[in-house]
Amino acid sequence: MALTESRNTYVTRFCLQAIRRIQKWWRRKLSIHSFKQQGPAVNCYSLSQNTTEVYSMEPIEKVPKLFFFSYADMKKTIWAFDVRSLSHIMAQGKQPENPYTREVFPPDSLQRLRERISYLRKRKYPVMYLQGESLSNEQEWNQRVLDIFMKLEALGYLAACSWFNRLTINEHKEFYKAMFQLWNWRLGLSPAEKEAIMPGHLKAATKLFRWLPDAIQTMIHNHRWWQKQSLALIQTFIERSQDKTKNALGALYVIMGLVHVSEEAAEAYPWIAETLDE
Repeated sequence: MALTESRNTYVTRFCLQAIRRIQKWWRRKLSIHSFKQQGPAVNCYSLSQNTTEVYSMEPIEKVPKLFFFSYADMKKTIWAFDVRSLSHIMAQGKQPENPYTREVFPPDSLQRLRERISYLRKRKYPVMYLQGESLSNEQEWNQRVLDIFMKLEALGYLAACSWFNRLTINEHKEFYKAMFQLWNWRLGLSPAEKEAIMPGHLKAATKLFRWLPDAIQTMIHNHRWWQKQSLALIQTFIERSQDKTKNALGALYVIMGLVHVSEEAAEAYPWIAETLDE
C-alpha cells in the first residue's frame, strides 16, 4: 500500500512538473509571437513614447491587448496605438503616418500592421470603434467598405473610403459603365489576359458584368443597392485571381474607374486622370 502511494505521488509530481514546463514554454512562445505581430511594447506598454492613445486620448494602458500595436521608428523610439485608430487613418487614402511625428510608417512596420488587421478580420473582429456592444448595420457596412479599401492599399493603391461613400446613384452607374469600357476595349486586353486576371469572367455563374451599360440606366434601385453592386465589382477585380500580381492589376483598373467618377480620386491620381482624358 505504501509503495503504491509512493508511486502515485511520484507520478503526480512528475506530471505537474511536466505541465509547468509546457506552460512555461508556451508562455515564452506566445510572448515571442505577440512581439512579432504587435511590436516591441506589446508585453510592456511602458516602453511606448506616447502615454495616451491618439484617437480616444485614453491612457495607452487601457488599449485592449487584442487591438494593441506598436513599432519602433528610425530613431528606435517606440510608439503604441490601438489598431482601430490606425485603420481609421489608413481609410483616408493617404500614406500612413505616425500622427505624433508625421513620419511615414517604415515599410516593415506597415506590413506588420496590415498582417495584424488581416488577422483580426479573418477572426471577425471589427477594426473600427463600436458604438455600443456590437456593430450596427451601418457600422457593419462601413467595416465591409473599409476591408475592401484596405485590400486596395495592400495591393499598392491608396484609396479613401470617402471616394466611394460619396458617390451618387448616377455616379455608381457611371462607375459600372467606366469599368465595363475599360475591361472590354479601352485597356486592349486579349482574351488570355482577361482570363488570367479574372478567371471565369465569361461563365454564367461567375460573369464579371451581368448587364450592358445602357441597360442599367433605366434600372431603379435605392442607393445602398448600387453601393453593394459597385463594391462587389471592386472586390471581384482585386480578389478573383490566385496571383497577387494579377490582383494588383485589377486594383489599378478599379482606381481608374474611381478616378473617372470621383474628383477626389482624380486629384490623388492626376497621371491616371490624364491618361483617361487622352
